[in-house]
Amino acid sequence: MRPELLGLTVDADLWMRVPPARLREAGETLAAHPLTHAVAATTGECNLIAAVYCRDLRALYDFTTDVLGPLGVSGVETTVIARAVKPVGAGRG
Repeated sequence: MRPELLGLTVDADLWMRVPPARLREAGETLAAHPLTHAVAATTGECNLIAAVYCRDLRALYDFTTDVLGPLGVSGVETTVIARAVKPVGAGRG
């Protein structure tokens, strides 16, 4: 997939802290969102990870406030991907 052809120029990983009682709801909601291309529950300080494609940094900000806020996310660390050498899900050959 080449998201830039759709005008999605920002690829970001969101490392979130979600209260355990809201983890399933948050994960399922994010998995259904059209901007996410991966969602996983994990262990450690952050217990939910989502990878998103956004149009620009403003759209990433809007995603953080408008989508994550209502899900009860208590904290998020955002990593903007500068260049993917081998995208998630890419085959070996």
